[in-house]
Amino acid sequence: MLQEKKFYHMRKISLWSQAFTFLIGLFHWKHQTLFFLGHPLTCLPAKGFWQGLCKDMSIRVASKAERPESALLQQVQKALKKQDWSAIKQLCHEELQVNPFEPDAHRFLGQLYSLLGQPEQALQAAERATELAPQDPRTWSDLGRVHVRAQVWTQAIQSFSRSIQLDPQYADGWHNLGTALKQIGERERAFDALKRALQIDATRAETYLTLGNLLVDAEQLEEAIQCFQWAAMHDPTMARARSRLAQELSQQGRVTHAESLFRESLGLDPDDMSSWFGLGRTLEDLGQAEAALGCYRNILGRMPGNALALGHYLSLVKEDEDGARWLIHAHQALGREQTPDEARALLGYGLAKYHDR
Repeated sequence: MLQEKKFYHMRKISLWSQAFTFLIGLFHWKHQTLFFLGHPLTCLPAKGFWQGLCKDMSIRVASKAERPESALLQQVQKALKKQDWSAIKQLCHEELQVNPFEPDAHRFLGQLYSLLGQPEQALQAAERATELAPQDPRTWSDLGRVHVRAQVWTQAIQSFSRSIQLDPQYADGWHNLGTALKQIGERERAFDALKRALQIDATRAETYLTLGNLLVDAEQLEEAIQCFQWAAMHDPTMARARSRLAQELSQQGRVTHAESLFRESLGLDPDDMSSWFGLGRTLEDLGQAEAALGCYRNILGRMPGNALALGHYLSLVKEDEDGARWLIHAHQALGREQTPDEARALLGYGLAKYHDR
């Protein structure tokens, strides 16, 4: 009976994970490089894999056992909705004053410190959680996330691997392992790990989004589009899923549908600069230059040095309008070493168009 309870406990997906997912989602919004797979993928199975994946997912959806909410968790969830980080920190410390051996409070503090840019405190809290609950796969997965944010990839992969060794059905562990493997160039293994996460739980919107980016790099565009569609379906509030879907549709010339999706994305997240940029380019393709300028102005009002937005803006704006005040930002962007070559070329084109008018 004791072994059954232990096994059952290991298979549970805690409501704490939902709270962590919110924090991780916010972090990914700020740091897209963690989930955007930006290098060509080789040796992926080109035929039949997608049908096989769909078949596997149709019969292998993990059950999500629930456990009673603690008073602390209920309070933390309320604070998360308000993005009140100081309140979350206080709640966890109050819990630890009563029960200093509560692993959930330690691991939650680890994620919070990591998000707030305090790596030493984050590592200390996350490691303490693994000491208190060494058989809980969540503690190891969250320790791996702390290593990811510190860009210590080897230790991150070791932590994620430990989490799935403890529970091979732990979808979060597989997903996190996949994203970390990509960062060290292990793209085939990353693909396998992400596929495994979806075989366990076919409702993971973030995993569909990540796999979609991976498939784009592998030039399996229709499958990628389907992944982005599933991401949006499984999480209707995920603005990034609609934005990525819109980007791919726009590149395929399906600009009317792309425009609608970009606007839906901005309705969910008005601060998503990638959606503003994508909408601007799509409106250009539709011949709506003034509307496109409005999108680029929105970006430049918040990010005056955005090289891509500057390039597009200067290529469209008339000389007698307010384009002159952005020229200094354009030349500053050209002078920055970190400005990508694509942005430099676009800036050069925009400046040439502006001065030719």
